[in-house]
Amino acid sequence: MAKVQLVGSALVITSAIKRETLKLLKQHYPEALTLKTEKGEPIYKIDLGYTPSITNYGIVFTAEDEEGYAQTTMLLNLMVKDRKDYVKKQYGHSILKLRQLELSLAAQAQVLEKEYAEIDDIIEKL
Repeated sequence: MAKVQLVGSALVITSAIKRETLKLLKQHYPEALTLKTEKGEPIYKIDLGYTPSITNYGIVFTAEDEEGYAQTTMLLNLMVKDRKDYVKKQYGHSILKLRQLELSLAAQAQVLEKEYAEIDDIIEKL
């Protein structure tokens, strides 16, 4: 599950998925990074980029923590007195969707790891 922290005037969201895994999933299974309704309509997406963003429709991870987990940092309005309440109201639904999507990504990441292990066995080094 994603970790959400308030650090001074910043909101730091750390994914439960490593940035490198997200990068590989984006390359080989880009559809896995999108949460869809039962009808198949996209409602939330995880992406990697250079500009941090979190909305009701998705999140862009821009960095990684010291252990390699994808991370993004958003600066909050300094005028807000109750930052926790602000984050809950402004980003709460996005955080819930992120956690939901991460659950399915964990299974897809395991499939990807098995595929890479199989590919390693196929490649002969001379």
